[in-house]
Amino acid sequence: PKPQNPYVIGFDLFVINIIMKTFALACLVASACAMSEIESAFLGYITQYGKSYSNLAEYEMRLRNFALKHVQIQEHNATESAYKVGHNKMSDWTEAEFKAILTYKSEGQIGEVVEQEIKPLGYSPINWIDMGCISPIQDQGQCGSCWAFSSQASMEAANCIAHENQQLEKYSEQQLVDCVKLCYGCNGGLQSRAFNYLESHYEMSEASYPYTGVDGTCAYSSSNNTGVKCTGW
Repeated sequence: PKPQNPYVIGFDLFVINIIMKTFALACLVASACAMSEIESAFLGYITQYGKSYSNLAEYEMRLRNFALKHVQIQEHNATESAYKVGHNKMSDWTEAEFKAILTYKSEGQIGEVVEQEIKPLGYSPINWIDMGCISPIQDQGQCGSCWAFSSQASMEAANCIAHENQQLEKYSEQQLVDCVKLCYGCNGGLQSRAFNYLESHYEMSEASYPYTGVDGTCAYSSSNNTGVKCTGW
């Protein structure tokens, strides 16, 4: 066969080399743009949540954690899901840091479980959020008080629903953390024990007994309360 012109071969290799370098540069630019967008979002996140890091190594580690969450959020929000997600103060946490606050330990069911079949006639669904009977999302902090928050959210909603046109009242989680002796405060508890306590003690308002996120001494007042009790659960 006729040998190929070495100049043609050299030119072909030169073109291929240019194309590959251009492609690599384009990938690098795209990557830099994506990183720039994520780091820009990260700087806004730092400002929003008042974050501070001790050194560059920690900054880069937190940025990597944030970037993973950022991509997951964008991917989810691009779907047809019925709900959207976003960042919170834990977006720069490691998986180990997040798992360390998951302190719930089940102690089993207390009381008798009764199953009841309900056959409503001509009902239509009600969104109690729209009706103003569901409290806003709250932050329990580093205290393992999820049992107190869910108990009070149930009490708040039940009282609002039971009294038509009544404004939603906000009850004290700290009252339960400090005063329900059969529970362990920030180390966990049961909603059933909270309801048992509220059958014999009135609810105090969040304003009169604010949340501290740490175990404290019971400061229940028989005179400064809302007059609301649990009648059954």
